[in-house]
Amino acid sequence: ETGEYISILAVCDGNFDCRDHFDECGDSCSESSRHLLQNTFLRAFSWVSGIAATFLNLSIIGTNAMKVYNSRSLRGRIDKLLILLVAVGDFLIGIYLLGIAAVDFHFKDKFCRKKFQWLSSSYCNALGVVSTIGSQLSIFSMASLSVSRVVSINSLVSKDPTTLRSHLKLMVMFASLLVASLSLAFFPPVLCVDTTA
Repeated sequence: ETGEYISILAVCDGNFDCRDHFDECGDSCSESSRHLLQNTFLRAFSWVSGIAATFLNLSIIGTNAMKVYNSRSLRGRIDKLLILLVAVGDFLIGIYLLGIAAVDFHFKDKFCRKKFQWLSSSYCNALGVVSTIGSQLSIFSMASLSVSRVVSINSLVSKDPTTLRSHLKLMVMFASLLVASLSLAFFPPVLCVDTTA
């Protein structure tokens, strides 16, 4: 259209040289390179893992919430709360996988041409935040669970789990995990917001 051209060697090389992205998204390039998820195995794996992670962790969240509520010992309550947080993190990863699989299904082989539009969309940004919260929450909770197994947390709180001081210490510990996870998820997108538009 403009009379400009590129070398035949620059076609399908992974670099977008043309404004309409035809050099990377045309019929001469492999079909898999035009999808978000580049092969059938990844597509199937994303759907199966996303569904399994979402629904299995949802059931774990439900059963563990009841166990936390009914727990009589402070140590048992702490461990069950940490397991609950791991399940919440894994649930969010399941949501992320389902979101990516849904985007791949929506765009199909048109993703290549819409790639930069997708990467700058609020939906992509939201999925990134969900993924980061889920992974960090799982990691921090697993690390805390490991520490609670090695070092007795009973020394951090009083023996009586019903005291106000015990509840406050528990709330501070779990709020710290949540704030750390949320901070790592939200700060990068906020810092990268384009203010020139």
